[in-house]
Amino acid sequence: MGIHSYEDIVANPDINVAVMRGANQIDYLDSLGIDEGQYVLADSIADNMAAVESGQADVMVATDATANSAAQNNSSGNVEFVEDFTQPIIDGESVTAYGAAVFPQSEEGDELREAYNDGLQELLESGEILEILEEFGFTEANLPPDDITTEDRCNV
Repeated sequence: MGIHSYEDIVANPDINVAVMRGANQIDYLDSLGIDEGQYVLADSIADNMAAVESGQADVMVATDATANSAAQNNSSGNVEFVEDFTQPIIDGESVTAYGAAVFPQSEEGDELREAYNDGLQELLESGEILEILEEFGFTEANLPPDDITTEDRCNV
């Protein structure tokens, strides 16, 4: 079908798109005016992949890292990761979904979050994070830009 962007989905109302319930990609689809009748909602990435494999959906949208991992771990050979898939433009800005870690709102959660962030920063600065990610088929393109902060992503 030649689907390489959210705009391709907008342009073709016959495209059914698999998306995880509660994912921010639903907001993207809604913002672009994609009809909810085109959604194939699922409770897991495996269910999204099954929808694509069975033909119930034509494409799955998720974070780049999630989609890449799902495609690589799919043994049927009936799905492919679209390397040149472009993120949507919403209100004049390109948007990107990132995966995240969450912590309880408590003193212990704050301590855990700080320790996590410190460890993550060390991995980023040393380059070790990329080595770890490459073992799972990810690339430097899956890392967030250096100038993106938690505050930017969460609007805190």
